[in-house]
Amino acid sequence: GIPQFYGVATPGFLFLYQYTLVDMTGDGKKELVMCMDDIGSCVLVVYEENGTYSVSEHSIRQMQTVYEDGMYRGSGGAGTWSYHRISCEEGNLANETIAVHDSYTEYSDNGESEVVFEGHVNGQPVTREAFLEWEAENAVNEVNWYYVDED
Repeated sequence: GIPQFYGVATPGFLFLYQYTLVDMTGDGKKELVMCMDDIGSCVLVVYEENGTYSVSEHSIRQMQTVYEDGMYRGSGGAGTWSYHRISCEEGNLANETIAVHDSYTEYSDNGESEVVFEGHVNGQPVTREAFLEWEAENAVNEVNWYYVDED
């Protein structure tokens, strides 16, 4: 079974708010993904490799949205977000970046502004339109979350 790493509503500690099961590593086995605290301070991924269970911790901004295919979306701020997958190599989880959207405003000396976009999909630069098309095709089917009843 899954070891008990965190208790529900432990005083002065994180408590389990919601959870789901999804294959995050692509190995055909579902990992336990847990959002801790009702404000979502962190996301824990419990994974198993060779009979040993381990936990990987992510900030809520790193893993804001999780999809059924194991891909997840993180946020770097107002105009920056990215999509990732997790791989497991020799007992350690690694985050693999799939796509990045970064837009920001540059100001010239005369006060004029320009929105600059830098995007990548699978390591290749893309236009904003191409990124949004990729996103519409691939960032689909969010996981169903199960909420913990504190009663």
